[in-house]
Amino acid sequence: MAAMEQRVPDEYFRPAAESDDVRADDAPRGLPATAAVKAVAPTDVRDGWTPRAVASLAVVLLGVAFTVGRLWVFPPDRPADPAPSPSPSAPLSASATPSTALAPFDGPVVAVRAIDAEGRCLEGGSREAPLALVDNNADTLWRCRGEGVGESVTIRFPGPRVVVGLRVVNGNTVWTDRYLAERRITGIRWTFADGSFFEQGLAAHDRTPQEVRFPEVTTDTVTLTVLHTTPPGGSGTSVDAVSIGSLEFLAPA
Repeated sequence: MAAMEQRVPDEYFRPAAESDDVRADDAPRGLPATAAVKAVAPTDVRDGWTPRAVASLAVVLLGVAFTVGRLWVFPPDRPADPAPSPSPSAPLSASATPSTALAPFDGPVVAVRAIDAEGRCLEGGSREAPLALVDNNADTLWRCRGEGVGESVTIRFPGPRVVVGLRVVNGNTVWTDRYLAERRITGIRWTFADGSFFEQGLAAHDRTPQEVRFPEVTTDTVTLTVLHTTPPGGSGTSVDAVSIGSLEFLAPA
């Protein structure tokens, strides 16, 4: 069976009608012989803005006016000013000041009576018993031979007492010729029944009672521990010793 050929309709091959502006006797392609530049009459050129230019300018002016008006009504947000930092030299507020609860007591005081004192000299033997510290007798003293560092005595009260200070006479003030010859204590630690303590520095050449005040503490015992002493002022083993002439504790009056 022979393949069928598909034919394109004849009308696709019909000659196209000649255009009205094409003539057999036309001049060759290019600029027609009769072509000429059309002159524009002077009256056709209008003075001033053309309508299109005026419309464009109006659009531009409208946009500028809109932008300016928006900036006027809605100004741009400015960054917030940073909070001023406190001056390093600014004084602390009253709420930031340390509590006065830890301030030493500065009111009137009375003596607190102790009933006992216990201790033993590290290098053996003492001329006087520890109880001489609190017997209120100017003719007795507590004394231990040797350097004295580490020596301790525990003083007891009849019961819990509020204590705010103490007075101590440093050195051998009973044997007057031994005061400068023997050692003197320059540092003592005072420890209370609850384990709290403070350290007191002592003058090495002061024979009068040296007083110290501290915040109120309730306790039934106080332990003194020798921390520092001076070298002996004289020669020989007899002057190598530390002494306390008297000790008195203070309570609020």
